[in-house]
Amino acid sequence: MGMDLFGSEIDYNTGDMLNIDENQASLENRGEIEFSEEYERLEMEELAERMESDPGQWDDIYRNARKSEKLRFEANERDEGELERTGQPVCIYEIYIGSGTWPFLHHGSLYRGLSLSTRARRSKSDDVDAVDRLPLLNETYYRNVLCEIGGMFAIANKVDNIHKRPWIGFQSWRAAGRKVSLSKKAERVLEEAIQDTTKGDVIYFWSRLNMNGGVTGSKDALTFWSACDILNEGHCRNVFEDAFRRMYVLPSTTEALPPMPEDGGHWSASHSWVMPTRSFLEFVMFSRMFVDSLDALHTNSSKRSICLLGSSDPEQKHCYCRVLELLVNVWAYHSARKMSMDEDLAEAADDGDYPREMWLWPLTGEVHWQGIYEREREERYRLKMDKKRKTKEKLFERMKYGYKQKTLGG
Repeated sequence: MGMDLFGSEIDYNTGDMLNIDENQASLENRGEIEFSEEYERLEMEELAERMESDPGQWDDIYRNARKSEKLRFEANERDEGELERTGQPVCIYEIYIGSGTWPFLHHGSLYRGLSLSTRARRSKSDDVDAVDRLPLLNETYYRNVLCEIGGMFAIANKVDNIHKRPWIGFQSWRAAGRKVSLSKKAERVLEEAIQDTTKGDVIYFWSRLNMNGGVTGSKDALTFWSACDILNEGHCRNVFEDAFRRMYVLPSTTEALPPMPEDGGHWSASHSWVMPTRSFLEFVMFSRMFVDSLDALHTNSSKRSICLLGSSDPEQKHCYCRVLELLVNVWAYHSARKMSMDEDLAEAADDGDYPREMWLWPLTGEVHWQGIYEREREERYRLKMDKKRKTKEKLFERMKYGYKQKTLGG
């Protein structure tokens, strides 16, 4: 509907012009319909209350009541935690799994727990359940392979439902265990730096990769790739190169390993960093493509049960964890946004054109491309027009035949 310069409404679908009297009559009829429907609903509720119902076992009733009280308590706790963070520019999610990690977690409005295990979530807190936000983490294999980056995928999945701040941070529970978590002074410095808008779109790291004899500024400091190789049984470069070649469809003759500085700089580790939320979402786009490429390489391998990046049982179980910890360094050094292009994947997923039977990428977060936006816009328009048509038909029936009340038993 639209309004012309003379105050008359115009129906753009039929081209009819409705005068003010007709509009007034329509509004009155609509009011009568709404009143009648409300009256009918109340009658049905009263009738339902009079009908006999099986109360069930008393144990079930008590159990449901206790569960309801617990859920109400947890909801209130989450509401209070969200109120404490109101107005803050940043929230740091502390990733953990298992109740044994609880002593290493922080409390206060700056932090919020991010549990990778539904059963081990702290009860008296507003911690985020990563498994609930990303169903893929229900699968033990992928929860172990993705490790802490799986929690980041969970936060990024429909991020506006949970994080509405301009900055976002993550800190592994291991950072406190290694005594490299943010101190009170560091928290103040970080918040002041975030408030300084002159710094632009800067990424702030704090948990630094520090190895014996390397990455400390000494003459014999390790390079990024040599340090990564030490952490991953000497196969780090090969894995990155193979993954990037698959991601960007590079020929075998092209160098696929992203160059990194060899000046012994300081590198981020342990999934502990802060960055603008916009940058975080772009990093997740890039990470999802990288993880999917790794999974494809592993799936196509005849030795899927064998991990080349670790020797001990924990390293075998969490095969790509240390590679994924260092991924943010590669993304940040290479101007970040130039490496985040996933629209082709989204279009293929939307069309059901899967490159392999178990395609990981669509399961790691939202699938968006321009075609989806256009289809959703067309669907909203269709529903709007359909609603208007049904309203017109209902008003016409009311004016032609009058209102007939249904019987109580009908």
